[in-house]
Amino acid sequence: MSTHLFVVNSDTFPIHVQRNFTGVVRGGGIGYYGQLADLMNIREGDLAFFYLMYGNKKKLLWPNNKFEPGYYGIYKIKSRPFIDDNDIEGKDQFDGQFIFGNSNSEIFKNFKIHGKNPLILPIRMLIEPVENLNYAKNVDDTTAYVDKTDEGQLWTLLFKKINKAGQARGITPLLPEEASKIARLLFKANQIKLSDRVNLLADITRYSYPSNPRNFLTVTLEHQPDNPEKVRIENMLVAWIMEHIDKDVPVLNDLIGDKEDLEFHGNHIQYGIAGDTIDILLLHRRKINGIEYRYKATVIEVKRDRISESNVDQVLRYTKWVAQLVTFNNISAIQPVVIGKKPNIRQVDKIKNEIKNVNDRGVRTPIFLEYTLHDEGTITFQKFEI
Repeated sequence: MSTHLFVVNSDTFPIHVQRNFTGVVRGGGIGYYGQLADLMNIREGDLAFFYLMYGNKKKLLWPNNKFEPGYYGIYKIKSRPFIDDNDIEGKDQFDGQFIFGNSNSEIFKNFKIHGKNPLILPIRMLIEPVENLNYAKNVDDTTAYVDKTDEGQLWTLLFKKINKAGQARGITPLLPEEASKIARLLFKANQIKLSDRVNLLADITRYSYPSNPRNFLTVTLEHQPDNPEKVRIENMLVAWIMEHIDKDVPVLNDLIGDKEDLEFHGNHIQYGIAGDTIDILLLHRRKINGIEYRYKATVIEVKRDRISESNVDQVLRYTKWVAQLVTFNNISAIQPVVIGKKPNIRQVDKIKNEIKNVNDRGVRTPIFLEYTLHDEGTITFQKFEI
């Protein structure tokens, strides 16, 4: 079970919590596949938090209610991501507020006429509040990042705060330690039930699945126009792997090992203030003599082209930072993996030298996988040695 953070604003937040779903903007162009990787990482039964953004032009004031920016939760995800272009209206105290599914409805056009620029959120998932753990009181940024009375740090979320322009994400996977910290902070805050602040309506008025099951999202692999052996966009491959990471895919399955040990899988995990990210991170945990122990972290670098020395250098450099984040500085617990096309002969010797240098410092030898894209849009993987 993983945990995800959904970013919302003052227009969308009340309808999400009242109608028990969450909506996401559908990105365009190349950027869509990075977003698709985020979505394909989500499983039914995962946990979710909301983050209500700062800087809204209007304060989030509803009748008898006032909600401040920050973290809210806790929710459980009840469906796979799907597409629905229907407009969803709030009820009771939220009459007249909408989450829009498309730009063609008369309601949306009326909003535009009056100078408003509402978000269109056609990608959706059903959610439900976790019983007795769904609070109206938020956790603000000062409490989350500055107050040291609670152990741990929200490192990947803090790095997002010092982010480069254009790197914002509507969905972010949370490391297990981060999810635990946010849950603790919510529990320590004034424990006002959300139902005491918002009229949460009977199930009959809540949001439901789309009528067309084909609307559920999946990843379709496409090859480069001039090269049928390579995927068109690198994040297309990342998204496909996230969709299938726990689906017993040959060779990929070897990276996971025992699925009972798979504690976490996430994509584009930020590990530094410069905006550097890990393509895919897996965490493996096992109970030994009654004590749970994280015994390995698998760091995966994904390339659509031939693997080069710089790609290997990149994934090996990750080990130092990932060890600080998730394995208590145990570098030997990090398993680097590179997925791409086999390197050319000139690169092989350079890669061998790079590996030898880090082996001397206790870093594991990377595992190399080559992907093969087939005509029917399927993909297979093969392990190879360097």
